[in-house]
Amino acid sequence: MDKKPTYEELLKRVKQLEKNVEESKRVAKDLEKEKKFSEKVLSSLPGIFYLYDEDGNIVRWNKNHEILTGFSAEEISHRKILDWFNEEEKKYIAARVKETFTRGNSDAEGHLLIKSGEKVPYYFTAMRMINNNRKYLLGMGTDLSKLKKTEDELRESEEKYRQIFENAVDGIYQTTPQGRFVSANPAMARILGYDSAQELMATVKNISKQLYISKKVRDDFIRLLKTQKEVSGFETQFYRKDGTQIWVSVHARLVFDREGTLILIEGIMTDITQQKRETEELQQRESYLREENIRLRSNIKDRYKFGNIIGKNAGSV
Repeated sequence: MDKKPTYEELLKRVKQLEKNVEESKRVAKDLEKEKKFSEKVLSSLPGIFYLYDEDGNIVRWNKNHEILTGFSAEEISHRKILDWFNEEEKKYIAARVKETFTRGNSDAEGHLLIKSGEKVPYYFTAMRMINNNRKYLLGMGTDLSKLKKTEDELRESEEKYRQIFENAVDGIYQTTPQGRFVSANPAMARILGYDSAQELMATVKNISKQLYISKKVRDDFIRLLKTQKEVSGFETQFYRKDGTQIWVSVHARLVFDREGTLILIEGIMTDITQQKRETEELQQRESYLREENIRLRSNIKDRYKFGNIIGKNAGSV
């Protein structure tokens, strides 16, 4: 027959049970805190958070998943991982999901189908998580709408610049500080007598020697640029491909990298040969007219004197 526990033994057991209960309460409280903390972290994430099992069933998600897609928690709980994509993208997404479960991680870009029917561009990340010998896909989705819009605007801006660059009447160029072309538009090649910008850049390896008639002028130009960082209306003479000389007006500025190192000289060049020729002709014409005016005034003055002399002689006869 078992011996009955004494009062002291029962009291000791009760105290141990109370201690165990208190410890369980403490653990439960810590777990509740941890759960609330985790949920707060998930709710604070800027994108959508998701946790799927190997069968494609969603296990957990954050509040943003509901807000950004327009689906309620009840609706989301019944959606599988491929339900978020149209038929054209399902095969691609399925391959990325398989890659996650086999290799451990993956990522993808796709269009998330939200409740309104709109297809929203998203970037998705995924990692494999193993818990109790079960595999899960854990990841986040980031809305790319603003980025895509910015990229489209940038492409449009680049296209507009390209059209301006290609169709400009004036020469547009970039050169290294050492005097080699980095880029040039068709007008630049045409002004200098080359068939294309590619031919110009391939042929002219040293601007100072091959284009500038005077090396001193080139040195003055570079010195001025380094002092002012930008030069406008700098007039000089260049050699064309056939050896003829032209007058040009150059507008240029220095381009530096983030460390402040000079990397490029870029600018616009205008052919002012015709203007120079017309200006010279006007100056010659003005000089001719001035001399002609002086000659005529001198003739008139001489005639006046001659007339006075004749008049006096006629009166004395």
